[in-house]
Amino acid sequence: MLGGLTRFTLVPALALVLVAAACSSGGDYPESAETAFTAACVAQPGASASACECVFAELEERLTYEEFRRVDTAVLVGEEVEGGERRAVLDALA
Repeated sequence: MLGGLTRFTLVPALALVLVAAACSSGGDYPESAETAFTAACVAQPGASASACECVFAELEERLTYEEFRRVDTAVLVGEEVEGGERRAVLDALA
């Protein structure tokens, strides 16, 4: 968990906060990571594909792929995300 937020509350919040027009992906994450993230994100109420792609681009810019995997795993199993990884995710929401 991320400060008490679960993946199911975090993803819609991320999608609503960011503006898709300001995003561009281009990092070195595998395409399968973006596809899986976007699919899970758009399944949340109120989320759009463009907003989810924007969220992914923000995370990709702030976290290495290994950090992203650690955060994703922690959220999935209900563990706390701490330190720099937590800060990076929160910054992606701003």
